[in-house]
Amino acid sequence: MKSINEWLSDYGESHQNPMNKKVHFICVPLIFFSLVGLLYNIKLTYAFGIEITLAHLMTIVVIIYYFFLSVPIAIGMILYSGL
Repeated sequence: MKSINEWLSDYGESHQNPMNKKVHFICVPLIFFSLVGLLYNIKLTYAFGIEITLAHLMTIVVIIYYFFLSVPIAIGMILYSGL
């Protein structure tokens, strides 16, 4: 698995165009929220009186992945996902 530094280095090399940066700043969060919204409609089960959806499962998996990359980024993802 690549480290966070390797991911950011690759990202930095391929995203130098100012317009590309603006598009990513706007579109990546919109894509994330759209995907979460769509997956929220897929109900999986009830556990302890709480409805679990595919969006919950995806968010947990993504946060675990970010913990392997970087704890501060994972914490930021938790806060961002809480919105």
